[in-house]
Amino acid sequence: MELLQHYSFLHRSCLSGFLGALESKYNPANPYHSNAHAADMANSFGFMLGHCQIVEMASIPELRCASMLLACLGHDIGHPGTNNLFQINSRHELAVMYNDQSVLENHHAAELIRLLSQPYGKNSKKLFGHLTDSVMTKERKVMVDLILSTDMSKHMQDLSDFRLRLGTASFNPVTQTSDQQMALSWLFRSSDLSHSSKPWNIHRAWSDRVVQEFHAQGDEEKRLDLPVSPLCDRDGFCLPKSQAGFLQFVCIPVFTEIARLEKLIVSLAVDTVEVPNRTSRSVLQAVRKVTTDLSGRQMPNTSGKPTVVHNFVEQRKQLVAESLSHMNRIRVESRSNGSEKRGSSGQLAQVWPEKSPRFATPPGQLRLGLPAPIKSKRQSQSMGNVGEVGLIKGMSFGSERYRDAEARNEVLAEVLQTCKENCLRWKDMAEDLEDD
Repeated sequence: MELLQHYSFLHRSCLSGFLGALESKYNPANPYHSNAHAADMANSFGFMLGHCQIVEMASIPELRCASMLLACLGHDIGHPGTNNLFQINSRHELAVMYNDQSVLENHHAAELIRLLSQPYGKNSKKLFGHLTDSVMTKERKVMVDLILSTDMSKHMQDLSDFRLRLGTASFNPVTQTSDQQMALSWLFRSSDLSHSSKPWNIHRAWSDRVVQEFHAQGDEEKRLDLPVSPLCDRDGFCLPKSQAGFLQFVCIPVFTEIARLEKLIVSLAVDTVEVPNRTSRSVLQAVRKVTTDLSGRQMPNTSGKPTVVHNFVEQRKQLVAESLSHMNRIRVESRSNGSEKRGSSGQLAQVWPEKSPRFATPPGQLRLGLPAPIKSKRQSQSMGNVGEVGLIKGMSFGSERYRDAEARNEVLAEVLQTCKENCLRWKDMAEDLEDD
């Protein structure tokens, strides 16, 4: 609720009722596609939106920011814990309804819009009831388009289009509406994959959860005598190898382009007179309030009220078994001038050497932005027990590492760096298994 409550056009009582109804539509039995994932994505999107400067530069209105955050919270609403392929192969009614096209994404979007059309609160008002029909139609389209964009079957082609467009001289997400929509869409989509760019123990916890869902689906497919979907067969499955491939060929290329987007927007700001507007200030203030400073220097949300969204976190506080507030310090290399800065990288400090490896781009891998292979091996270490509050707040945004990056206008580049580190960790684990 922290990310939304500062918008004056969203009545508090109505917002609380809406978020409660939204949360109730998530299946708490899902290990991955749960309300915690929705809250985590909203947090991640709020962070990246607030730090890439596009809100301030393009003067994106508060209403649009609120719509995008609501799309984050509802992007997996009603998820059954099985993927589109399962719906299609089992001839589920959703697959029939949506003609096998982006089945779950269409379902999530429809459920969110359905909730937005209902009244809430003691005054029985709709969350966007004050908007005219024409304005609401625009915002509804924004939310639906963002949710539909998360269909991974379109990922590679869409990323290729984004990469090509981003590389043209005419690309300008500040002045060009179509470019701005593309940029916001990829910030949204990268937020859906953001656990890959978080400290190792947080990323590992999410990885274990998604594999639980995959294998449960594979077991059900075997029971129904259906083809077992990719990654869903627990027999012979190797988590390190699977995750290394996922990060290398899906996540790292995404965050590479997001880092390029950040660099472009910063360059556009050089010749622009900075006139801080209310929208950019409010978004950044909300993000910084919600985001936990894992170094323990800030204690956000001292009011005692549940953070992030309604009671997404409040109901699961008992699951927190590990404090994320005591962080170890490591040294990281600055890519801008080769100098070394001190920073915080959470639990990574327990497994990475004192100096983080430098990532060079080898020949033939420039387009994907893949990290150069590193020969050294590190001992694998268990992630520990991470509760759901930790999963949501575990992205070390706000830590000294990201404060240093913010000073260099390279926050999203630092997110990419963390994703690369996680990928190399999985590769080392996979090699260790092969050696054994």
